[in-house]
Amino acid sequence: MAATDCLTEGRIRSARPKARPYKLRDGGGLYVLITPKGAKQWRLRYTLCGEALLRVYGRYLIRDSRYMADKG
Repeated sequence: MAATDCLTEGRIRSARPKARPYKLRDGGGLYVLITPKGAKQWRLRYTLCGEALLRVYGRYLIRDSRYMADKG
């Protein structure tokens, strides 16, 4: 995985819902999607053989999500 922006637990906890979904990026394609209802979901965007793919990890701790993104 590429260098990270080091998204912190505090930054995720303090993220508030907005009218539209938005992302808090961690780097390397890993980000947290904040929905209008306040749900926080880890996602990983990557490409495989030129095809853009998205993997959804759900609600995990930061270290667990980074580990899972590295392992694929």
